[in-house]
Amino acid sequence: MPSNASEDLTSLNANDTSSLSERLIVLKKRIQQCSRTLFERFFKSGAFGGANEDHQELSASEQSKRSLWGRRFTLLLFVWVVFIALPSFKPFRAVLIAPLYVHHEDAKGDYAYVMADGYAYYERLRAASDLYHWDRVQQIYISDEKASSGYHFALKRSISRAEKARMILAMWGVPKSAVSTIPMQESALLGSSSEAHSFAENTSEEKSVVVVTSAPHTRRSLLCFQRIFPVDQVAIYSASQPVDSAEIESAIWLEYLKLALYYVLA
Repeated sequence: MPSNASEDLTSLNANDTSSLSERLIVLKKRIQQCSRTLFERFFKSGAFGGANEDHQELSASEQSKRSLWGRRFTLLLFVWVVFIALPSFKPFRAVLIAPLYVHHEDAKGDYAYVMADGYAYYERLRAASDLYHWDRVQQIYISDEKASSGYHFALKRSISRAEKARMILAMWGVPKSAVSTIPMQESALLGSSSEAHSFAENTSEEKSVVVVTSAPHTRRSLLCFQRIFPVDQVAIYSASQPVDSAEIESAIWLEYLKLALYYVLA
């Protein structure tokens, strides 16, 4: 009798275990099916009970916003590269200066006139001294700038820019007799044009002149002198190549603006 009871209990346990396994399998399938359904509804049909069309409209709106910001970012990147990054390099700035640059390599005349002012003034003086030693000009003219150029310890006094220019030319072997000054209008609105007029008033109009200036200013300076002197009596000589100019770091856009103003007003 106990033996039969033990066999019945074993059979019952086996049946219960088999039934439980089947139920677990069914439950697992249902869970997988529910998960798949939720996934499809959330990612494909608009989650949180939204209609499919509303979800598509929202998606299109988000895409439009992303596209707009993408275009804005691209434009800002382009502006930064063209107007900030590339102009930081001298070769690129030289390319921007190229339309402003005019240079007569074989320039020769009776006089050389050195355009005044600017921190590139002394490279212009060097170029003028070169022209003198090459026997391309007989006389160098500079503006009689009265502004102080600093204290001269040997002379124990301040010296003007014109005095310092004479000293530098003398240091480079140009005799004092070969250097002349012309009056300068300190408050002239169009400085380069006033220099050209002052030079014409204080020299012979029958003489030819080589205008010496820095690379970015060559076209504007040539324009000012050609408005007064016959074209064949004026040559322009750049103190250096654009990439080597002392004014390579100056505001190039400002020179374009000046050129336009001088073309209309000078």
